[in-house]
Amino acid sequence: MIDLPGHGASDKPNVSYTQERFARAVDAFVSIVPNDPSEREKPRARLDGFAKSFRAPDYKEASQKMIESMFSDKTTPVQREEIRSKMLATPHNVCALPTLAVIASNPGRVGYEDRLRAIFPSLNYGEWQGSGHFLMMESPDRFNRALDNFLAHLLLKQSRN
Repeated sequence: MIDLPGHGASDKPNVSYTQERFARAVDAFVSIVPNDPSEREKPRARLDGFAKSFRAPDYKEASQKMIESMFSDKTTPVQREEIRSKMLATPHNVCALPTLAVIASNPGRVGYEDRLRAIFPSLNYGEWQGSGHFLMMESPDRFNRALDNFLAHLLLKQSRN
């Protein structure tokens, strides 16, 4: 995924953040996307393998590796142990929880829903036209209704079981 200059984890030097600068960043990013369709499928295959590892009988090993990758030098040994013990105590049947993804529509985003579904098989996906990145702030009532509906569906499903 692209991380524009001055955004996310990118450096934030004190420079002029112009549309031209962003366009150059996008151009540099797009130029590394392979033209060969088989090469474009490799990341998807890796992602599919990653998702399947959490549904396999040895899912705890995959979980352990994922948890370890989330730690930084600032994560104390006590914090690490607490996080490990709580996350690894999750039963296998709970590891793939229903997931809600509400995102702003972007014509340049291709295959995003499929990539998310590879990780979250029970995905509830919503893509909103005319919204920006901060849609929960731009349309709080609509966002809260979507979240309420998602939670109500989960409660209804749980009460039937």
